[in-house]
Amino acid sequence: MPTGNILNPRPGQHLHFVRYVSTPDGWTPEILRGEFEERTDTGWRVRVVDDVQELPETEWAIYRP
Repeated sequence: MPTGNILNPRPGQHLHFVRYVSTPDGWTPEILRGEFEERTDTGWRVRVVDDVQELPETEWAIYRP
């Protein structure tokens, strides 16, 4: 059972993010799973394996699979 609030995640919480990418066949979801580091003014900072990525909220959304 997941712990933590998906709308107010805590550092270290594993989350799924989704964005939709236009392809020749239509819109395709791109899904990323990572460890939440912190909320920024423009989105989220997420650790994926050993790489920290900035995910802008204009492109990405948190979702529960």
